[in-house]
Amino acid sequence: MKTQYFFILSLLLSILTWSNALAQDKLPSFPGGFLAFEEFLNKNYIALQIERPASITVEFVVSEDGQISKLKLKKGFQADFDKEIMRILALMPKWNPGQSGGQKMAMMMRFPITVSKKRLVLDIAFFNPDPIITGYRANDSDLEKVFAMLGKSPASTDSVHLHVDQAPNFPGGESKLIAYLQSNSEYPRIAKENGVYGNVEVYFVVEKDGSVSNIKTIKGIGAGCEEEVISVINKMPKWAPGKINGQHVRTAQLLGVRFTL
Repeated sequence: MKTQYFFILSLLLSILTWSNALAQDKLPSFPGGFLAFEEFLNKNYIALQIERPASITVEFVVSEDGQISKLKLKKGFQADFDKEIMRILALMPKWNPGQSGGQKMAMMMRFPITVSKKRLVLDIAFFNPDPIITGYRANDSDLEKVFAMLGKSPASTDSVHLHVDQAPNFPGGESKLIAYLQSNSEYPRIAKENGVYGNVEVYFVVEKDGSVSNIKTIKGIGAGCEEEVISVINKMPKWAPGKINGQHVRTAQLLGVRFTL
């Protein structure tokens, strides 16, 4: 009886281990995700005269350490466009390697790249990763543009400052801020079901006591994503407030959350 019990227990543990390994299977990914890959392609693309939307299919292998090899054109369109796409792909950095059973392994990637209105477009269905949420901080120039859009000068308006001696600080620093955004945001169900993805950017003020206020959506994608980001920012712990001449001041902030299917 004891032997039978231990056999069943061992079998259950084996099944659980096997199931857990399967859950860890994932495709290789470009650093920063799907949108970052599309941005990389377009940043390096020298636009050609293409009369109509066109598509080519490319193939390459991502090794266990993320190196790209065996880059091939599987389906071409026209010589100059094909050559340009292959030139761009040769510039790619290392990818995040794929995994099977929790182990990194070499995997082949094959997908189409479409050009439409002088822009390169990827079909997200060919990448099929789990939904990913990543947080990021917008740069100072973007914040200044938002300030201007809201009718505020780059110096200060209504005691809200853009440039300070000491910037506001999220508890634990920048890495904790990004981790907070990612771990506390959920991909809205309606967005996933309708294939909605992209960036949401939100402006807010860090008050003198470190609380957040005046939250405004600057860039949205709909399907409940803006509401999700606003809710997460509303629940933030208090920041260390910004300072000018050693005094706490109200400070403008601009954060983004990238939703990737």
